[in-house]
Amino acid sequence: MGTTQTEEIRALQERADTGDANAQYELGLLYIEEHPTLQEKVLDCEKAEHWFMCAAQGGNTDAQCKIGWIYWVGMGVAMDNEVAAKWLTIAAKKDHALAQFYLGEMYFHGDDGEDSGSTFKKDLDMALYCYRRAAQSLDPDYKMISRNQRWMPPCQEA
Repeated sequence: MGTTQTEEIRALQERADTGDANAQYELGLLYIEEHPTLQEKVLDCEKAEHWFMCAAQGGNTDAQCKIGWIYWVGMGVAMDNEVAAKWLTIAAKKDHALAQFYLGEMYFHGDDGEDSGSTFKKDLDMALYCYRRAAQSLDPDYKMISRNQRWMPPCQEA
């Protein structure tokens, strides 16, 4: 890792240490994903979870979604659908489309019969609601359809 990269990480760490939620989120990304300007990937799920949690608690919506996803899939932490749903719901209420989609997936699959000790239950109505909210967040012109209507691709006429 070059000096410039080390300096960039140090500056990001300093901002994160002062409570900058955006820097905390970026630092979390550094530990699990490719950073746009750094040439090396540093995989450390424990540090990533720590910084995402700090950023999520600081109000960073992307971090709230990411920490929800981490607990949903069990990336470096024990899977916990209740913690996942808590953070995904917080982000989803702020119209974060990916959080709404992940929450829809959680409701669609439920616990899948896994012996996780979780009480997160399958709810297809909630899954559909979350999927629709995600679509609406991505495209404000998206029209919600009623339960009695069948969705048709735009190229097909009724």
